[in-house]
Amino acid sequence: MSLTLKETSSAGDYELPPAGTHAARCHLVADLGTVETTYDGKTTASRKLLIGWTLAELRSDGSSHTIFRRYTASLGPKAALRAMLESWRAKAFGPEELRAFDVARLAGVPALIGVIHVTKGDRTFANIASVGALPKGLQAPRAQVPEIVFDLDSPDAWQDIELLPAGVRRQVELSPEWQAVLAKRGAPAAPAAQAGAPASSGFDDMDDDIPF
Repeated sequence: MSLTLKETSSAGDYELPPAGTHAARCHLVADLGTVETTYDGKTTASRKLLIGWTLAELRSDGSSHTIFRRYTASLGPKAALRAMLESWRAKAFGPEELRAFDVARLAGVPALIGVIHVTKGDRTFANIASVGALPKGLQAPRAQVPEIVFDLDSPDAWQDIELLPAGVRRQVELSPEWQAVLAKRGAPAAPAAQAGAPASSGFDDMDDDIPF
């Protein structure tokens, strides 16, 4: 699995999460498969992971605000995912953890999310600026949306993909790993599609109060 930042656009009538710091709970951990990205004219391919959080702040219709961030699936010393996870748990990873860390454990874990608004042209985005440990005494929301863990390497991936929001599902269907899932089941490959933004729609504390 892997991670890369994903902006949440204010296009249409989507209601942006307010800027500021929010109590939150992880409700989505989704393996997006291998994704090609181009930067400064150079194209690279890497495995990506999408993580979503439900915020305590509610929309005007009473539903939960959700926010997402995409990462490259790496726990290397300079990896954004590793830095975020160590900030979230308020502790560096040990050598044993770095050898095998199951990101599925993140689902249901509370967090303190810093949200900023960024304007580009006539569009405004809500981006995740920080992810930290939730202070004691601050209550994390229980997700109004189901907690979902999606792993392309799971034998049930061909069924589990139906649990994903439509925008996330479209991203997964673009990956070579998903095409391999279809081929293994003898299904025809899905036609090429444009990847869309994620649709908006419990974990017990461990030793030393580390959530995961």
